[in-house]
Order: sequence, then structure tokens, then C-alpha cells
Amino acid sequence: MKRLITVACVFLTASFGIAHGDSQKTPPPNLSGTWVLDPSKSNPRSEIKDYVLTIVHNEPEIQFSKKFKRGKREISEETVYYTDGRPQFGDGQTPNGTLPEIRWRGQKLVRRTVTRPRGSFELEFVNYEEWSLSADKQTLTRKMTTSGPGLRAGVFIESRAVFTRRP
Repeated sequence: MKRLITVACVFLTASFGIAHGDSQKTPPPNLSGTWVLDPSKSNPRSEIKDYVLTIVHNEPEIQFSKKFKRGKREISEETVYYTDGRPQFGDGQTPNGTLPEIRWRGQKLVRRTVTRPRGSFELEFVNYEEWSLSADKQTLTRKMTTSGPGLRAGVFIESRAVFTRRP
């Protein structure tokens, strides 16, 4: 009987610890704000100028408004990410790909997409987009990587965009 009581106490203590640990989980950072690209710390894949990013973050929905110049063209884009598993249609969705997966991994927002060249079921490219906020909440970094066949022995393509908070 003592043994049964001891086992029950250990089980209850462990259960409380697990539940308590979940309640102590750090919430994801709020990415809201107006952000300006710092070209000296960035290496985007194409020539981009005057990049301003506005984010409205109301978990689980994150709205991105992008305005920038590429060459002589002024470009505006609107994108919404859902971190609760809801499908995101439009941006990043291709006829031969899958819907993007967007999740918090610790304090980083990660978006993963898989695309396949038209007519191929064997070749696929995996794209990761990772957003992280500095400890002082004044710098937002977006890291993009693409990996897949035909990229030198599994080497991936990477770009980085570093934004500073506009006051």
C-alpha cells in the first residue's frame, strides 16, 4: 500500500511539474511595428531599395505590408501569416507545391514551403523563412534559405534581411 501511495505521489508531482512548465512557456515576441531595411547588414537576392515593412501582429494572425523599389519599379505586397495551422493561400503557393507551414519555434517564426518544378513529382525545393527579433526589440532579422537538387551537393542558397525599428 505504501508503494502504491508513493507511486501516486510521484505521478501527481510529475504531472503538476509538466502542467506548470507549460504555463511558464514564454509567449512569442510581438513583431508589430514599422521596420526599415538596413542594406549594410543585409544581402537580399535582388537589388532592393527603400524597403519599408509594416507588421500588425495579433496572434495567431500576422499581417505584413511591404513597400520597396526594385530597379525603377515600386512594389507593394500584402501577406498574412497564421501561426495556428490555418492554411495560407496565395503567396508562396504554387500549382506544384504544398501550402506553406507557419509555426513558432521558440522565439523564431518559421515558414516552410515545398515547391516542385512543373511536371515533376521527384524534384522538390524546400524554402525556409525565419524571422527573429533582437533582445532589445529594435532589430528584426529575416533569413531565407532554399535547398534542393541541383544546388551544389546539397548546398543551399541563403539571403538575409535586417530591419531596424522606425520610431
